[in-house]
Amino acid sequence: MISGINILHRASASEAFHNSADSGAQPRCHPETRIEMQEKLLKWCINSEWPSGQAGTESCDTRTEPSILWVHGPAGAGKSAIMKTLSQRLEEAGRLGGTFFFKRGHSTRGNAKVLFTTIALQLAVNSLQLRNRISATVEQNPTLVARSIGVQLQELILNPCEGLEDPPWIIIIDGLDECEGENVQQEVLRLIEASAQRRIPLRFVVASRPEAHIHEVFDGLSFHDMYRAFNIDSSFHDVRTYLVSEFARIHREHSTMAMVPLPWPSKEVLESLVDKSSGYFIYASTVINFVDDKYFRPTQRLEVIQNLSGSGSGLLSPFTALDVLYTQILSAVPKNPHLVPILRVVDIFPYLLSPKQIDALLGLRPEDTELSLRGLHSVVQLCDADRQMDQCLSFTHASFSDFLRDPARAGDFYIRDWGGLVELARLVFTELGYNYEDCTKNQIRPPGLCVHVRLL
Repeated sequence: MISGINILHRASASEAFHNSADSGAQPRCHPETRIEMQEKLLKWCINSEWPSGQAGTESCDTRTEPSILWVHGPAGAGKSAIMKTLSQRLEEAGRLGGTFFFKRGHSTRGNAKVLFTTIALQLAVNSLQLRNRISATVEQNPTLVARSIGVQLQELILNPCEGLEDPPWIIIIDGLDECEGENVQQEVLRLIEASAQRRIPLRFVVASRPEAHIHEVFDGLSFHDMYRAFNIDSSFHDVRTYLVSEFARIHREHSTMAMVPLPWPSKEVLESLVDKSSGYFIYASTVINFVDDKYFRPTQRLEVIQNLSGSGSGLLSPFTALDVLYTQILSAVPKNPHLVPILRVVDIFPYLLSPKQIDALLGLRPEDTELSLRGLHSVVQLCDADRQMDQCLSFTHASFSDFLRDPARAGDFYIRDWGGLVELARLVFTELGYNYEDCTKNQIRPPGLCVHVRLL
């Protein structure tokens, strides 16, 4: 007989763990940044209380601290880095129940189908009492792993936690806004809210962008006094600390920097970059990724950023400077008619197509995709695809996709024009026309492509 734990493992997304191989390369907080914020979050998780008298504290009228914490902030604020660091510290303290890090477009991390089976598996591993209860539940009814997420939460997590005398286990759900389907995101929140009304040792930390449909649920009457909100504020100090550390690393590691005198960059250049970041890490990390490219001299790459037009004070939004940077990065690539169509494919089919497969889909010559993207390593990445030998393409930052999808921001690099989408749809449906009954014999069709056509 297959154990309940093994059944759960097969129905879970181990890629969504905070320390999985799939997410291991993603950033955590720099050791000298977000210190006060991390201490505050950790104290709420472990001591079940909100530290008073600190900057950023939001009021709460209830005597009992709510068991749901909503950590919110704009794209590029560093939410995932903060959540990964918090997960690691909770794990070291023996209080981490489970984590799920959503990622837009990912085959297993992009939807909520295995959210609660994945968390139940981690709870079973972390708590001996829960291990026996959860495993027995699954063994008695193995079909639970294929039921609705509401049933899974109830049967695999809430019921086994009844009467448990463990200290509260912390469940971290990061990037809820990247979960496929706004209605599903709202359902997840409502299910968590319902669980908070039960006397069980669980506390939930949910991190997301402050999207309107998520606000709608939290602002609803049923959620009143059931959660606490925590805003990820900008921090010029932390961005400065990060940039100083990363530029020092680049100076040490790049062979071309041996004769470049310190300090590099100058204080004036550094402060200019800090100012243009508006205190958010997405700009700083993009600058570092752009400068830290082994194909170029760091000094030359930094000069490119210094020569950007439209910079300075009086920016209309925190991401105006980031838009200028993205435009400059794209403009530095040799002009060719393939770039925008290739970016359109990567945006619509993240984690599904390799450069070779994109060449085939768009009717390009071999290696055209790799050549077109050679100067875009700071914004486009290769990643291991599930059950595929080739590495597939995706964007490094969700904000880069947001930029490309906005005609006012992207300009000539806008990827959602109607004509381009129609042409891509024609190419996809042509490619999906089977030449062989055996799907594996057809040209570019990776697993899941047939069900992943979402052009709008």
